[in-house]
Amino acid sequence: MFNNKPLWILAAIFFVVGAMFCMNDVIFPYAKEYYGLSYFQATLIQWTFYLVYLPFPFIISNFLEKYGYKWVVIVALLICIMGCLIFFPSYLLSSFGLLLASIFVLSTGITFLNVGANPFAALLGPPDQSQLRINFVQVFSRIGYAVTPMLGNALVKPSSDDSAPTIYLPYLFLAGLFIAILVIIPFAKMPSMKPQGQEKLSFKLIVLKALKIRHLKWGALAMFFYVGAEACTASFFISYFSELDFSIDQASVYLTWYNVAAGIAGFAGIYILKFVAADRLVATFSIILILLFVAISVEPALFNPFGLIAIGAFMAIMFPTIYGLAIEGLGDFTGHGAALVSLAIFGGAVFPPIQGLIADQFGVINSYFIPGFCFVFILIYSLSFSKPHKSNLNA
Repeated sequence: MFNNKPLWILAAIFFVVGAMFCMNDVIFPYAKEYYGLSYFQATLIQWTFYLVYLPFPFIISNFLEKYGYKWVVIVALLICIMGCLIFFPSYLLSSFGLLLASIFVLSTGITFLNVGANPFAALLGPPDQSQLRINFVQVFSRIGYAVTPMLGNALVKPSSDDSAPTIYLPYLFLAGLFIAILVIIPFAKMPSMKPQGQEKLSFKLIVLKALKIRHLKWGALAMFFYVGAEACTASFFISYFSELDFSIDQASVYLTWYNVAAGIAGFAGIYILKFVAADRLVATFSIILILLFVAISVEPALFNPFGLIAIGAFMAIMFPTIYGLAIEGLGDFTGHGAALVSLAIFGGAVFPPIQGLIADQFGVINSYFIPGFCFVFILIYSLSFSKPHKSNLNA
C-alpha cells in the first residue's frame, strides 16, 4: 500500500480537502461578526458548502461512468482551484453573497472528489484491504484539518480593529497546492479506471434498487447523521469556547488539538480495523461520543477543553468506516452506491442551522445536544443495519 503512487496522490488531495473543510470552521466566527449575522444566518456557510451534495452526486456518477476515476479527480481539482480564486473578489467587494458563491463552487469540486476518489482508493489494490485504503487516504484529510486552525486564523485575522478579515488568503495558498498536485499526476501513473460493468440507471431506478439493499440505504442515512454531527461540532467549536470566555486565538489552538487528536486516532483506526470489525468499532465509539456530548453540554467547565478534543478523536474513523460499510459488497453497483452515500453528506447542510437556532435561543453550549442526538441513530445503525445480506446484493 505504501508503494502505491496513485494512492499517495489521493492522500495528498484529501490533505488539502481537509484543510478546506476546516477553513469553514475558521471563517465562521469572523463572518458572523463582520457581516453582523446571527448564528442561524452564519450557518449559511455550512448550508452552502453541503448543499452541493443534494443535486450533484448522480450527475458526477454518470460523468465517472463515461470518463473514469482519473478524469473525475482532474476535473475536481480544476473546479476547486476556481472556487478558491473567487474568494479574492469576494474580499474586494466585501460581499457575503459572493463568499457563499465561492464556497458553493469549491464544494462542487470536493463533491466530485468524494464521489470519485473514495471508491477509486478502494479499487487501487486487493479487495480485502479496501477499508484500509479508504481510511488511509481519509486520515490525511484529518492531518489537513490539524494544520489549518492556527495557520488559517493567523491569515484571516484582521490586522486592526478597522480592517476586514482577509478570508481569501488561505484559499489562494490552497489553490497553489492543488495546482502542484495537478502537475504531479502525469508522473504518478494514475490508472484510467472506470466502473466495470456498471448498469446505466436513472436516479429513480438507482434509489429504488438502493432501497432493496439494506446496508446501503441505512449506511446512507448513517452518513447523513454523521456529517451533520461533524459539521455541527466543528462549526460551533470556536463559538463554544467564546461562551466560556476564551479568545478566538485560544479557541483556534484547541481546534488544532481537536484535529490533531482526530489525525492520530485516524491512524490508530487503520491499525484497530485489522483486529476489530468495522461495525463494532462504530458502535463502541458512538456510545462514547453520546456520553461526551452530554458531558460537554451539561458540565462544560468540568470537561473542557479535553471533552471537545476527545470528541475529535472518537469521530475520526466514522466517515471512512461508515462509507466503506455502506458500499461493501456492491460489485457493479458500487459507483451508484457511492453516489448515494455522497448525496447523504447533505446532512451537513441540515443540522448546523438547527443547532444555530438553538444557539441563538439557548446558547452554543446547550446546542451541542444536536450532534449527540445524531450519534444515537448511528449507534442503532451500527448494531442492527450495517452488515450486508447476500439476498440484498442481487436485488
